[in-house]
Amino acid sequence: MIGNEYDGNASVPEVHSLYALASDNARWLMQLAGVERFAVDDCIIIANSENFKGWGPQEVKTTILAHPLPIPDDLAEIQRDKIATIEKHYFNAPHYRLVSATPAFSELDHLKIVLAPLGFFDYFSLNPYFDEPLLRTLDGEPISIRQKYGNTALTYSSTDKGTSLIPAPVSIQCIVVTEDQRILLVQRSLSVAFYPNHWSASFEETMNAPGFAKNQQVQKGDADFFAGALRGLDEEFAIAEDAVKDIKALSLNVEYLTLSADVFMLIRLGLTIDEIKQGWMVSARHRDEASRVSSISTDLPEVIDRLFSRTLWHPTSRMRLIQFLFHQYGVQAVTKAIKARQPS
Repeated sequence: MIGNEYDGNASVPEVHSLYALASDNARWLMQLAGVERFAVDDCIIIANSENFKGWGPQEVKTTILAHPLPIPDDLAEIQRDKIATIEKHYFNAPHYRLVSATPAFSELDHLKIVLAPLGFFDYFSLNPYFDEPLLRTLDGEPISIRQKYGNTALTYSSTDKGTSLIPAPVSIQCIVVTEDQRILLVQRSLSVAFYPNHWSASFEETMNAPGFAKNQQVQKGDADFFAGALRGLDEEFAIAEDAVKDIKALSLNVEYLTLSADVFMLIRLGLTIDEIKQGWMVSARHRDEASRVSSISTDLPEVIDRLFSRTLWHPTSRMRLIQFLFHQYGVQAVTKAIKARQPS
């Protein structure tokens, strides 16, 4: 599906329970892993801040390992076979993968994050082939990468349970709220590799590691999730850090299709939606990644209405919007608002 339309949410069913929003894909992956989590469409929560209040920069402690993690031998063999083809068409950009995430417990007052280096080739040599029967079971039967190792994508533990065996990047996924209480919506352009023409709430960035960018300029890499989000604001919309009134990490998630570790960030700006759109049109370095910029009010009924509209959503956008509503209005109020949509 990479480079093509993902239409999992193009036709949104009438759902009146907050806990019935998971796609069949998400339910299958949770069943494979033997866990139950809150999921919306193809997005599954791994861990969230208490009541979705968010973790601030001082509440997330990040450690970066010096060396990549090993992967199973059969996955490494597929990598070797596929890399020769993809290196002809792509640049091996340096990124990060999530190794472990330890949420705040009674004896830990912060979110503890461990990252490891990951090259673009490391994951893109496998990602397009997740559902092809390229591996074998112990009985010699053909099996796909997702069937064999997909269950580990929901494991990012600092204990002996280990971490995901499939190399997947950290994706910083931001929902932006403006000074005039609008939620920024962006339609991804037809030129982007993932989910072209889909509506995003509000933008996404793959977390950068130190190394060389495509233009052979040295990139220092993102020190943490917050740095990645601020870099994205600058690249996508030409918004400087001093325009940010508040920034928080709401949760960690897994996206079914790519199995990426998605960090949902809430950013509040001291700019109006018109000021953001002007900066995007005139000054943004990566403006061509989007074809249109729009917005909706932060008002609870309006967001709920848009959630259930026939919009071609990026597969994590509805989850981002719901988590914003949790943060803004509380879980009970959001649950009640969704249930109220049920016809009498």
